[in-house]
Amino acid sequence: MVVIGRKTFIFGGENIPRVPFSNIVHCLDMDTCTWSELSTTGDVPVPRFADSAAAVGHVMYIFGGRTGINMGEGNFNDLYAFDTRDNVWTLLKPSGVAPSPRSFHAMAVVANRLYVFGGCVEEDRLNDLHSYDIATNTWEQQPTNEDIERRGGAGLIAVGKDLFVVAGFTGRELNDVYKYDTDSKTWSKLTLDKELPPRSVFGISSMSTFIIVWFGEVDPSGKGHLGGFSQDGYIMDTCSKAGWELMSCSGETPEARGWMPIAPCQLNDMDGVFLFGGTNFDKKRLNDCHYLSIKL
Repeated sequence: MVVIGRKTFIFGGENIPRVPFSNIVHCLDMDTCTWSELSTTGDVPVPRFADSAAAVGHVMYIFGGRTGINMGEGNFNDLYAFDTRDNVWTLLKPSGVAPSPRSFHAMAVVANRLYVFGGCVEEDRLNDLHSYDIATNTWEQQPTNEDIERRGGAGLIAVGKDLFVVAGFTGRELNDVYKYDTDSKTWSKLTLDKELPPRSVFGISSMSTFIIVWFGEVDPSGKGHLGGFSQDGYIMDTCSKAGWELMSCSGETPEARGWMPIAPCQLNDMDGVFLFGGTNFDKKRLNDCHYLSIKL
């Protein structure tokens, strides 16, 4: 899911566990609060789930995901661009070495580059980082920090020119935070006074110098993802070592969930984050929408 201007675009996902839903792009007009199914042309991707999405300008980029039941089965490493002005898909054919096929990875944007981190392959998880230069249509592998445990369901978010890897799942829920300086191409682990409660498959966004984490799977999940879900949100100032603060929110809090996207957006002249769908305690796939306005 991405938010571009006053519209939300959603692609991929599942209603039945591990069965791709469709390759339809759904669009929510946030001014009229109406949904539509877009008629698209071009190189339309096959249905998939566990893919990643990011927006640069008017374009939504989709990378990877999978179609198979088992870990790593049917993984992709293709990269698509969807032009939201004319609803045209383009299968990109970059030079350089592309990331290996994967699912449940994370993607973020710094300047004119997409960054892809981690994810799941057959019988393993990953901790590698790759960048895609939009201007030159080129993949480049970034340095790997082997201190970072291999993981899926992590958060990857940009604050300025820095990338932050937050938590994830490696057979257990994690709560660590690593920073990657995209200029110097160096990694560092953050030491924080207040740590994030361990979690994976959560929503993540940023605002100014802050990182916002919302919901996610939190209970110990020794045999796969069998844990419970959180209903809380945390915020961290990347310019401070104080760490994570529990967010105090007014209004009706959405039910606990994980496996859902959030994206920054503006509503009623307020900055905040938009949430769509997810999976609840009963393993039901949701299709509700929520907006949280945030005043820093």
